[in-house]
Amino acid sequence: MACTLDLYGREIVGWSMGERMTKDLVIDCLNMRSVTIRDPVRYYDANGVEKTKYVMNTNETMIARSKQQQIKEAFASWLFADKDRAEILLNYYNERFNRIRPREYDGSHLRFDGMSEERELRRHQQDVIARIVYHGTCLMAHEVGAGKTAAMVAAGMYMRNMGVIKKPMRTRSHPLSKRT
Repeated sequence: MACTLDLYGREIVGWSMGERMTKDLVIDCLNMRSVTIRDPVRYYDANGVEKTKYVMNTNETMIARSKQQQIKEAFASWLFADKDRAEILLNYYNERFNRIRPREYDGSHLRFDGMSEERELRRHQQDVIARIVYHGTCLMAHEVGAGKTAAMVAAGMYMRNMGVIKKPMRTRSHPLSKRT
């Protein structure tokens, strides 16, 4: 077993396991990949040609994933140990990467001609209808009783009236179909 020394902090920060060095574990952590250790196994195909395939080594993979988790925890504790460093890195991350946010749909301008006057759509229903109309598809993961069915029907009718679709299709999760 070998170890890696941080010369600035004078601490042991890494280790190696056989042929898999800490650098690879850290790189996998930074790329948010789970480590898998594979061993080469030689075999002969039907023509008698020697070939190599790689088989997962479950024992070393578990050890490597445990070490990978330790590296993640050590990095998180190092990152937030110094408040100035944490603030600098947080600002850098937000400026560089935190620029994308999901689009918000506003369906308040949509008019539903021919819809029963007894039923008025709620704000979130209008917004999800706007998402369906503008985007074409949508996952409606609202809670039970939020009006998903009414919103799906209204979106289908709206798009059919616009001439965008001819026959709307709605689907639901199979476990929901067994409810009574």
